[in-house]
Amino acid sequence: MLHKFNEWMNDTNEKFASKRQSCLKFINEFAGFYTPEFLATAYFVIVDKLPIPDFLEFHQAGLGKWLEIDMEGITYKNTYYLTSEVACELPSHFHELVHVVQWTQLGASAFLLRYILEIQSRGYHDAPLEKIAYQLEMHFASGGRKLDVISYVARRIP
Repeated sequence: MLHKFNEWMNDTNEKFASKRQSCLKFINEFAGFYTPEFLATAYFVIVDKLPIPDFLEFHQAGLGKWLEIDMEGITYKNTYYLTSEVACELPSHFHELVHVVQWTQLGASAFLLRYILEIQSRGYHDAPLEKIAYQLEMHFASGGRKLDVISYVARRIP
């Protein structure tokens, strides 16, 4: 299933390549949180409907409920997708960039396996990778002090 999902993500990111925007757009807003070098390697796409895989294997693995969650954003490797409803909300971009950091640090296969196992065992809102992203999003949204997100995430995902 991981191989199939990985291929699907690559195909999806390629399909939307012409609509990708560089996260360098947020260099000023996210200064002190994300480095310019990192932002230069991350992208986002604004969509009306999030691209979500719907494989039989996902349902067999107990992830069918995850596919039904009303999400406003999703990250596939170095590219995240946001619905047009939240496209102008910086905290949403910040949250998805945390996931880009996680993808980068863990690698695609390890991220997928860990994320899927966390969702299966703890549910979406209690999955540790999601909790890290939500905590950092709230920290940013509340005007918290600048912190290096890449280092912060590295300390929290062994």
